Amino acid sequence: MSTVTLIIIVNAIVAIALQAVYPNRRHVILFVSAAIALILSTINNSLSSFLGMLPWDTVLILFALTIYGEFIFGSNVFDFLIRKIAVLCKGKLHLIILVFNIIVFLVSSVLNNYQALLLILPALMGLLKLIENLNRRYLIILLSSVLIISNLAGAATPIGDFPALYLLSQGVITFSSYFSNATPFALLAASIIISISIIFNKMKPINVSEQTEQLTVAYTKALYRNVKINWSLLLPASTIFVGMFAFWLHGFNPTKVALFGLSLLAIVVKIGAFAEIKIVLLDASIFIYFICLFIVIASIQQTGILVTIADYLKIIKDSKLLLLAFSITTVLITGLVSAGPATVAFFPIAMQIAPSYPENTVITCFCLSICAGSSLLLTAATAGPLLTRITEKYALSINGKDYMFTFKDYLIPGFIGATVIFACNVLYIYYKL
Repeated sequence: MSTVTLIIIVNAIVAIALQAVYPNRRHVILFVSAAIALILSTINNSLSSFLGMLPWDTVLILFALTIYGEFIFGSNVFDFLIRKIAVLCKGKLHLIILVFNIIVFLVSSVLNNYQALLLILPALMGLLKLIENLNRRYLIILLSSVLIISNLAGAATPIGDFPALYLLSQGVITFSSYFSNATPFALLAASIIISISIIFNKMKPINVSEQTEQLTVAYTKALYRNVKINWSLLLPASTIFVGMFAFWLHGFNPTKVALFGLSLLAIVVKIGAFAEIKIVLLDASIFIYFICLFIVIASIQQTGILVTIADYLKIIKDSKLLLLAFSITTVLITGLVSAGPATVAFFPIAMQIAPSYPENTVITCFCLSICAGSSLLLTAATAGPLLTRITEKYALSINGKDYMFTFKDYLIPGFIGATVIFACNVLYIYYKL
């Protein structure tokens, strides 16, 4: 192994580890690491050929769907639904767990877990602030389940979160094949997680007066009483999305479909005025993060180390045991470094062993493993730090003290959630093999 190769590998390992330990500095850490990786990888290669290795189509589809999500946000449809949810829950705590998890699943499966929680958590915090005798145990059950379900929803559809989007843009899965393979097992895991959450809550339920239950309903109805659906945004966005969905199912290139759909929507709505505002105000940090990540991983890929790792895995001759070993490794690494880096790093390894299995088996297993790993620790989930910040901002009170959802609070629920998802992954392996 040459000195340059060794430095490239150490640079990547240090950067990925540091961004997981210091998430508030992850953009700077990856940017510096990407600069080092770019310089080292182009000592004997041209810059243009190296940059050609990067999956720019993933960045484009991520951009298109992010802006598309802004049209859905702007329609106020979810604020309208939250008001309906409050009436449906009737202030009852087990129904709050059930219904909010269902709505989080639906929203995260279309947008992404970060956007979904950013939309739904403020309303949930408002409801919780009105509940008397609120305790830490209930909050841990509710918030942990919401975070895990948001991750599962991302794995339930090809456009729900970065890992599936990345695989879709690489052409290794189709829209229809993803639904037939991954979605049923993601739904199964989600159903089990919600059921476990409700059961744990009912073991030691909080006594809430009928007056408080009525107050939570009245509060939410009052908070959203003036909310009206903006049909001028929702109708064209929904119609065009249905068309995009149909094209995706028929196998058309997902990036081209997403970009064309967004372009059409932008023109239709106020002749581009709304889209112009959203593009100008768009937070570019997520795209910078992934471009830097792609550079770091591409530098490793050039060394051939990932192919070597795949070859070592192939020493395991039993097909089920090999896939289980790959899954366990993916889960643990994802738990440490988060879904984005793990997806890009382990993708070449997945592709190396995929030909030995039935079509889509390894890729589906890979997606479910990434989902399990990103549910393992609070720092592994994309929306984990967001959940902590929002609970701190809304200052829920427990026994006179402000509550903040912490890494420690999530340890046991995260382990249970990751175990359930991994168990469903194992079930998929035995089902396919």
